[in-house]
Amino acid sequence: MGVDKKSIAQLQTLKLLQGILTLCEAIADQNEDPSELKHANLFADFNARNIKVAPLFINNDLRNAEAHEAVGKSIQHLTNLGFESATLASGYNHALDFIFDKVTESLSYINFILNKVLR
Repeated sequence: MGVDKKSIAQLQTLKLLQGILTLCEAIADQNEDPSELKHANLFADFNARNIKVAPLFINNDLRNAEAHEAVGKSIQHLTNLGFESATLASGYNHALDFIFDKVTESLSYINFILNKVLR
C-alpha cells in the first residue's frame, strides 16, 4: 500500500488493521480503482487514528486489564463512544454488551470498506 516496511515492522495487529482501514477508506472516498491500493499512502496517513477501530482497541485493553485503573480508563473510552456509565451500577454486563456490539459494528465496517475497495 506504499507504506515503508520499516515503519510497520514493529506494529501489532490492531495498529496494522487501523492503518489498512485508513488507507482503504481514502481509496474508497476518492473512488479510486483497486490498482491504486499500491499507492494508498499518498491518499492518507497510515498512522492516523481511526475512530472506527476504537472499539477493537478498547476491547483489547479490557481483555488485558490487570488493574482497576485500566478498567476505569476503558470505561471513559466507552463513554466517549456513547456508553451510559450510570448502567454500571448494576454490573459490567451492560458495558460488555455495549463493547461487543461496537466490536461487531467495527468489524462489519471494516468488511464493508474492504469489499468496496476490492470490488
